[in-house]
Amino acid sequence: ALLPMASLANSNAVGGYPPMNQGTYSGVIQIRDRADPAIVKSVPVRMLLGTGAGTPTIAAAPAAFSERLAPGASATVNLALSDAGKVCGYVYSVGSNGSWATPAENQYSGTVSVPAATSPGSAADSGEGDGDVPITISAAGLPAGTYHATITIQSQNAQNNGLKVPITLTVT
Repeated sequence: ALLPMASLANSNAVGGYPPMNQGTYSGVIQIRDRADPAIVKSVPVRMLLGTGAGTPTIAAAPAAFSERLAPGASATVNLALSDAGKVCGYVYSVGSNGSWATPAENQYSGTVSVPAATSPGSAADSGEGDGDVPITISAAGLPAGTYHATITIQSQNAQNNGLKVPITLTVT
């Protein structure tokens, strides 16, 4: 079930409330038995703040990419994040399931806003701006062959959460 609520959390960000944009939020409530802490029940929840008209949507370009590298070589590709709904932006984290494909250290997390605060690739983009998340792809120590990994972009307050961007590396 979806429970519509008024957006009161924005009214006191300084007092400890997180800034919450209008939109849909997902999470898990855990209920623990005080007599037996090993008993835990998890209940998935969705909360609609306001009308939902301001729900951001994670978008990434390119939607997939591939690289051909010689053994030992490396390359950096840019993954551009945006709010496809162009309404309010979102906070994100980025991860990779391949040790040979790694996001820039200062951009494991950040904020995408609307309109863009910085241009893609800007020196001012230090993980808190918009634009490119550099992904380094390295063939160091890999024998010739084809490798697959996935970059995952997550956000607590955006639709299309857990967006996956596949990467293919061919070591020649």
